[in-house]
Amino acid sequence: MKSSKPLKPLLPLLPYLSRFPFLKVSGRLFELEYGSIENFLTSQKSFDVEARQLGFKIVESVLKDEKFPSDAIKQIELSFFCEVCETRGCREACKKGAMSFSWNYMLCDMCGECFLRCDYSVSDELYFRLKTIAKLNVAAYLYSRILVSLMDERARRRYAVREARRYREIMDESDATLMIFASDFGLKAKIEENVNLHVSDYLKAACRIRSKEWKLVNRKLKKGYVELTRKDFLRIVEELLRTRLAERVMITPTITPTPEINRNLAELIPISEARFVEIELGEFDAECLPPCMKKILSDLQAGLNVPHSARFAITSFLLNIGLSVDEVISLFSSAPDFDVEKTRYQVEHIAGARGTEYTAPACDTMLSYHNCYRNDSCRGINHPVNYYRRCKKASKTSKGNKKR
Repeated sequence: MKSSKPLKPLLPLLPYLSRFPFLKVSGRLFELEYGSIENFLTSQKSFDVEARQLGFKIVESVLKDEKFPSDAIKQIELSFFCEVCETRGCREACKKGAMSFSWNYMLCDMCGECFLRCDYSVSDELYFRLKTIAKLNVAAYLYSRILVSLMDERARRRYAVREARRYREIMDESDATLMIFASDFGLKAKIEENVNLHVSDYLKAACRIRSKEWKLVNRKLKKGYVELTRKDFLRIVEELLRTRLAERVMITPTITPTPEINRNLAELIPISEARFVEIELGEFDAECLPPCMKKILSDLQAGLNVPHSARFAITSFLLNIGLSVDEVISLFSSAPDFDVEKTRYQVEHIAGARGTEYTAPACDTMLSYHNCYRNDSCRGINHPVNYYRRCKKASKTSKGNKKR
C-alpha cells in the first residue's frame, strides 16, 4: 500500500545540499525548482536575483583572494534522517538495492531517485525552510560555476583551488557525511573508525598531492584497501572536488549569456587579469624575474601542484632578493595543499630561522630537477639571482638615462 503522507522530495539531503551544493544530486533539486537553467538565469524574482548575486560574490572573493564570510551562506545543521529507511516508496524506487531497510552507501550513486519519494514526518514549515536554504545555495553555486566557465583557464583553476579548500573547512567527519561523499564521488570506501579506501580510488587523488606521506609506499595497504584517517579521507575528497570545480559547466547552444552575466564578467575579468599580471610586493620587480621563476610563480598563482624542488627554488630565490617571510607565504596561498602553519615553518627554515640560510639553486641544479625554462635572455647567466640583479641594474640605468 502506498503511503498517504504528503511527499517531501529530497528531505534527507537538504541539510547537506545547503552546505555542499557541489553534490551531484543538487541537480535534482534545481530541476524540481526551476525546470531549466534558462528559467533561473532570466528570472527576476527577488530570491533568484539574490542567488545570482551570491554566486557573483563567491567568484569575486576568489579572484580577489578574499575569504568568503562564513555567515554569508546560510546553512542548517541536522542529522541524516534515513540511515534506516522506513519508506516503502523509497525502497521500491532504488533499482540498485542501496535503499532497503538500511542505506547501503556502497551501492548508492546518489542519483536522488529514491529521495524524491520521501514522506518522513516533519512539519511543512521546517521542510520549506530546509528547501529554501538549500535552493539558495545550490542556485548560487551553479551561477558561480557558469561565470567561471566563461572565464579563462587560470581563473577556473584559482576558483577550483579556493572553493575546494573553503568547502573542506566546513566538512565534518560524521559517518553520514563521509558516506554521502563516498557515494557522490563513486569511491569504494569502508567507513569505520578509520576509512579504508580502495587503492584505485586512492591513487586517482593522491597522485596529485606532492607530500611524501601521500605516496602509496608510505601507506598501510591491506587486501586492496588503503587505511586512512577520516581527516585524510576528506583531503582526498577535497582533491577530487578541486578537479570537479575546474571543469566547465556545459551550457546548451540555446542558452546565451544574459545581460546580467555580461555585466558580471565585465567586473570579474579585469580583477582576474590584474591578479595574474601585477604582483605587488614592495620593491619586488616582477619584470626582472628569470624565466624559471616566472614559470613557478605562474603555476602557483594558477593553483597548480608545484613540486617540492620548485617550491624550494622560488622560496629561496625570493628570500635572497629581499622579500620578507610573510610576502613569500602569500604567494603559496593558491596552492591546493596550502597550510599556513606548515608553509611558515618551511619558509622560515629556508630563511635561516633554524641556523642555516639557504641560497637559491644555480641554473645547473634547476636544469637537473627539470625546473629550468631557459631562453635567449639567460645567455651568460649561471644563477637566477644573477639574472635578477643584472636586469635590475639595466632597468636602473635605463631610467637614469631617461631622466637626462
